[in-house]
Amino acid sequence: MKRAFVIMFVLVAIFVLASAVFGQAQGLTNNDVLAFWKQGLSETFLLNEIQKNSGAFAMGPDDVRALVAAKVPNSVIEAMSAKAGTAMPTPPTPATLPTTSAATNTNWPASAAETTISYRPDNGTNWTPLATEAVSWTRDGAGKLLKKVATAGIAGRPFTGTLSGPSSVSVLSNPPEFVIDVATGGSPNTWALVALEKNKKNRAVTDPAHRALMIHMVERRANQYRMRSDNDLSPGEYALVNLNAQGDEAPSGMICTFRVR
Repeated sequence: MKRAFVIMFVLVAIFVLASAVFGQAQGLTNNDVLAFWKQGLSETFLLNEIQKNSGAFAMGPDDVRALVAAKVPNSVIEAMSAKAGTAMPTPPTPATLPTTSAATNTNWPASAAETTISYRPDNGTNWTPLATEAVSWTRDGAGKLLKKVATAGIAGRPFTGTLSGPSSVSVLSNPPEFVIDVATGGSPNTWALVALEKNKKNRAVTDPAHRALMIHMVERRANQYRMRSDNDLSPGEYALVNLNAQGDEAPSGMICTFRVR
């Protein structure tokens, strides 16, 4: 056992001596330093070898990472860099995304304190508010009875909203995308996208709470929400309705309307 230990010690010594002699003739390399370190040689030994021998060290970012991964001491890596005549490189840091102010960020309209819905006409860069129109709410056509005390039969029927005029001013492209500025205490989830029924004189929407089309949130910034229709819409008239703004006690109100060509 003792004899085997002696033989192993002699072999290691011969390896170190041969490596040192070779290093003096050829110059130490990264592989030499890694081999010495893996053999268990001390930091002081490595520093002495680097100091007294010529060096042919590669000190690029990947080379430094390999030395750090092998847990070579920083003092040794710095000595290798000095021998190579280069400053010790540091791993590159992730690129920082440029910050864009709200005034110049074309992905968003200017923030509004009150509830506002904006769109970009023809997918342009300028945001503009959707047209708002007055709507008259009734319970399934029972507008006259709405002014009286509602009976259980009337109150259980769905709402129908009626708008004057055959068409909206705002024109959107497919798939429609909006930015909803939500006032304090509000939520974008109370808004429903609905198709309007159209005749020659007016437009109407029936039961918006149950006939809403699917929209999803693309992105959020503070109180602003970018929303987009899940699918392209067929040509026609549409509206965004705040379901919290309709009720028997509110027979009229405002909704945001648009059309798709």
